[in-house]
Amino acid sequence: MKIRLSLSSAIIAFGVALAIGFTAVVLTSLYAVRELKVGGPLYTDIKLGNDLIADILPPPEYVIEAYLEATLAMREPDQLAAHGERLVQLRKDYDERKAFWVTSSLAADLKTALVSKSDAEVQKFWKLLSDQLLPALKNKDMAAAERAYAQVKDAYSAATQGVERAASSLSEIARSLSSESQAVAAASTQALGSSQTVSAAAEELSASIREIASQVARTSTVTKSAAAGREQARSTIQALAGSVKKIAEVSDLIGGIAGQTNLLALNATIEAARAGEAGRGFAVVAAEVKSLSDQTAKSTEEIGRLIAEIQASTQAAVDAVETMGGHIVEIDGVATSVAAAMEEQDAAPREIAWSISESASAAKEVSAKIGNVSRDAASVNERAAEVRQAIAGMAANLESLRSVVVRTVRDSTAAA
Repeated sequence: MKIRLSLSSAIIAFGVALAIGFTAVVLTSLYAVRELKVGGPLYTDIKLGNDLIADILPPPEYVIEAYLEATLAMREPDQLAAHGERLVQLRKDYDERKAFWVTSSLAADLKTALVSKSDAEVQKFWKLLSDQLLPALKNKDMAAAERAYAQVKDAYSAATQGVERAASSLSEIARSLSSESQAVAAASTQALGSSQTVSAAAEELSASIREIASQVARTSTVTKSAAAGREQARSTIQALAGSVKKIAEVSDLIGGIAGQTNLLALNATIEAARAGEAGRGFAVVAAEVKSLSDQTAKSTEEIGRLIAEIQASTQAAVDAVETMGGHIVEIDGVATSVAAAMEEQDAAPREIAWSISESASAAKEVSAKIGNVSRDAASVNERAAEVRQAIAGMAANLESLRSVVVRTVRDSTAAA
């Protein structure tokens, strides 16, 4: 009875710990890899943020160069053709990048600020250039050109505010990315703790198996003393038959756990293959887990074979109790075989502990990648701040240039 309870408790405790701990490790690792891999959500968000920064520092989404060309055209009307050609090219560049952002997976609020609100003002800007300012300069109507230029300035200022809103939204996204990466880091740390728990459970199972082997050895001595009395031998054999039945049930439980582990390892291998290069390390761990589950299944088959032998031996003992001495010797031999099998089974927990150690290493690697994500998100936030500062500085410089141009045009008109 003591042997049965020890075996059942050890196997059930190990099964529960392995199922919960290993599932937590696999799911968390898969989530972290999916988030951090090239092409994953965090990677895509950061890449889009950098693309946006590249577009608004300053051309083409930030139309400061077009505004500068318009200002230079006011100041240098004799070079209107060159400025006009440059404006055509700048508008083409703007339209190409606008098309890119329309079809991108950029956050909805950021896309609205950039593509919808800001673009509406930019379209007014382009229309004023093509329909009023450039024709007035071509006709040398400086008064009309000055009026058109004032409207162009207003449209440009409105578009600039849209870009500033986009930059502010980008900063908020960068902060959200940083928070999300920290959440992934916490999950990775939890997965590491789970793997350590499973490893400890495997060590406990190993100790339990050694204890079971010791108990089986003591059982051999008990069976020898049973030869002193017929009824005592019958009771001992019946108790052993019950224990064998329990061992068979537990063996089936181990086989079921091994099958589930094998299926989980197969799924992990498939997901690792989808992850490509980033999932190669995890694929190795999944392969080791699959190999371990196969070994466990083979061990349970061996235990089942031994159990069948024990059941046959005990049945023979019940039918021919008068020959108990010979049967006790046979039971003693079978008990020795079970002890040897338990000794072999002791290697399985050590393999599990090694695999969990590999998973812990992978979790540490994920934590390092999370640190890179956090730094990238902080970089995006800093560059967004630079955008806002650059906008303010360029706006001030252009306003000074505009004042000079307006004053020059008015002086020229007055002189004429």
